[in-house]
Amino acid sequence: MEEEIKLQKENNGRWKYVVKIRMLSSYRMHQIEELAEKERVANESIEGLMMDIAAAEEEITRWKVAAEDEAAAGRAVEQEFVARVKCLY
Repeated sequence: MEEEIKLQKENNGRWKYVVKIRMLSSYRMHQIEELAEKERVANESIEGLMMDIAAAEEEITRWKVAAEDEAAAGRAVEQEFVARVKCLY
């Protein structure tokens, strides 16, 4: 009888550890799921930012080309003006 009680106590102790391990495992899985969700959101955010950067680079290129065209047009007008002034002298 004493041995049976001793075995029951040992089994109860083991079950307590099993329950604790399962609880910890469940908690860890929940943490992993939360981290995976945070990673997904971060990746979406990064993708959005990369698209914004690409759009900004395209806009910068358009403005640069427009500024270069404007500068070239200004130089042409200046050259024409200088040529006309030289004709007057």
